[in-house]
Amino acid sequence: MSRTQKLKGLVAASLRLKTLNDNPYNMHLTRDEIKQLPNLQEVVDFVLQEERKRSDEMKPPQIVVEDQPSAIHKPLAEYFNDFDERIFIAVRLSSRDPHRPEKFAFKPNMKNRAFLFRGQSGFYDPSTPSLMRKTEGRYVVESIFYEELVLALKDHPLIQLFWNGIELGGHRYFFEVNFYGLAQHYGLKTSVMDLTSDVEVAKFFAVTDYDETNDAYRPVLDESRYGVFYYWDNVHNPLAFAPVTGGNLSNIGLQVFPRSGMQRGFLYSMFRNQNFHDCPFVKYKLFHHDAMISRQIFKIAKKGKIYFPKDELSSLAMRIRNAKVLSGEAFCANMEANPKDDKNRNYADCKAAGVSIDFTKTHITFNAIEKDIFRQKMKGEFWQHFCNKIIFPNDRDGCLMQEFRDLPKSPKYKSYFEWK
Repeated sequence: MSRTQKLKGLVAASLRLKTLNDNPYNMHLTRDEIKQLPNLQEVVDFVLQEERKRSDEMKPPQIVVEDQPSAIHKPLAEYFNDFDERIFIAVRLSSRDPHRPEKFAFKPNMKNRAFLFRGQSGFYDPSTPSLMRKTEGRYVVESIFYEELVLALKDHPLIQLFWNGIELGGHRYFFEVNFYGLAQHYGLKTSVMDLTSDVEVAKFFAVTDYDETNDAYRPVLDESRYGVFYYWDNVHNPLAFAPVTGGNLSNIGLQVFPRSGMQRGFLYSMFRNQNFHDCPFVKYKLFHHDAMISRQIFKIAKKGKIYFPKDELSSLAMRIRNAKVLSGEAFCANMEANPKDDKNRNYADCKAAGVSIDFTKTHITFNAIEKDIFRQKMKGEFWQHFCNKIIFPNDRDGCLMQEFRDLPKSPKYKSYFEWK
């Protein structure tokens, strides 16, 4: 069968599955129905063909008027540019915090992207974030885990650098530190669903299962199973990243820890009892697992190592996830974030979950080994590799980028690249 015939067949199959897509509450397929599903590569080919159609409809604006011009920001540069597809572009955030100066983020290049993607090795309905799978009770303990992570991250020199701001060309720039996105990407339970602008990343998650015991991914070789490949068909809408009823799409961007950048991550925040399938911009296709395809994708991803590089945050996040004693500092931070909570009730929730709170204990933070990992990175080419991944679109003569590259040599910023 030719590739064209397969794609036509896939279109027909997608029409047969439309009823299932429109009514995801009856998704128990028989073995024969699973066999009739397309494989993952056929589904991806179909989705990318649909994306190309949508991309052809996208035209750059004739005139863009910027209310506050910036030396590094160019409106819509992440969508319309001549940069390498793998580059991250400095973009001013539209959701500005009125209590802090404007912030910038390093966003993935979206010039050839009309969709975002998500792959799952199994179909679950309702489809909910990890935190929301706890259908009863409150999320007190999980929230304190998150506060422990935030407190630890604020101890990190490069996080402090981005948070405190960097002077470039006589202007101070503040760069986004997406704490919640980092929590999601480093294994804490959150209220967000992962999406990616990299179809290869979505394919990897579509054909693997997570082995929590060994903290590793395994390829799905059971061909009697089926998975699901999602695509978000709204990323070029001007309101795509504006808060909407029932959820909010955001971008993690390139952070100083590599995982979110390697996965080119986006986040869709959700509420309890909300179903990802009900989002109006979410579409999906089912596929049957194929052992050969799974092995091939798993091999290309080097068993997942290219998407989960080890760094100083990996082990810290694991220590926080496994902690049975949390700090009073993190407990109080959670109370500040949720002032209507009752302190005694929160304490009781922790006790019921087998977690104790030590008010004499400082927050969990990076240990000597993790700090040494950072120091070794700084002695190597980490910062130059980081800079190679980004671009300031309005920096026509490259002077600001050179200043950014030279930060480790600057007397003003040198201390941020050390950890004494």
